[in-house]
Amino acid sequence: MTMAGIGGIWNLSGGTVPRAALEILSESLSRPCSGRGEIFCRKSVGFVQCRRFPPAVSEVAQEGGCARGPLRVVWDGTLWNADELRDELTGKGMRFRSPVPEEILIRSYEVWGPACFPRFRGVWAMAFWDGRSERLTIARDPLGMRSLFYAASPDRFVFASETGAIHAAFPEERQVNHRELCWFLEGGSPGAGEETFFRNIRSVPPGSFLVIQSGKRETTEYWSPLGGEEIPREGLNEAFRTLVRQAISRQTEKSRSFSVLTSGGLDSTVILRTLAGMTEKKISCVALRYDEHRDLDESSYT
Repeated sequence: MTMAGIGGIWNLSGGTVPRAALEILSESLSRPCSGRGEIFCRKSVGFVQCRRFPPAVSEVAQEGGCARGPLRVVWDGTLWNADELRDELTGKGMRFRSPVPEEILIRSYEVWGPACFPRFRGVWAMAFWDGRSERLTIARDPLGMRSLFYAASPDRFVFASETGAIHAAFPEERQVNHRELCWFLEGGSPGAGEETFFRNIRSVPPGSFLVIQSGKRETTEYWSPLGGEEIPREGLNEAFRTLVRQAISRQTEKSRSFSVLTSGGLDSTVILRTLAGMTEKKISCVALRYDEHRDLDESSYT
């Protein structure tokens, strides 16, 4: 399922979230495409989930994402290992009413809590609301391929896939972060940390989740590119092959046709050689060619 974006507002003072602000969030997030925004609003919390396409299973679609009891989730992205997670959760006694990814996300959160995030393979940003404990958890995929921003004040917490959506709903959040702006103008890379070009808007770091509860915020890193458990050298080659096969399988198993960009480098060579041993389908190879710069011509690798 392809999303356009998510957003939410929590009125920390306990008052009702203004519906108009949620509608502005929805309109801003839906504007780049011809999709629609679903709004869920209950007392002090409200969420928006915008889709580029309608849900595949309309009878299980619920306003503002998916809910199970006091749990609710809104998300933006792609989950590559949904079938694997469903099988694992079914083995733990979980029953599923529908094939939509939202139910898999909620069931995973029910079983593992925030420990579910390292299990999700894909690119995503998501938010879970637990009405029992009044806890909001927002998280971002390991490499930060999906954006997720938030602005916090003593009486309000707002998050969205784009800073522009936050600005649209709350124009006061447009104040410039001069420190970040100067750092960028001196050659720094934007988006490298939690700070943004706006003073009170922060970015959830890649591979991290943020918990908001009882007026407190805590950020936890669940994944790091620096590595974790070491693999014994004698098993390293096969472990690498297994990971490559799994990654390729997730990307091609439902595709009728696919192509490989060949550049002569190690990565494209590994992908192509591995794929050739996994499928009987015809593999199309694509390369860059520059007639005016033969030294940059990579077409021979096809």
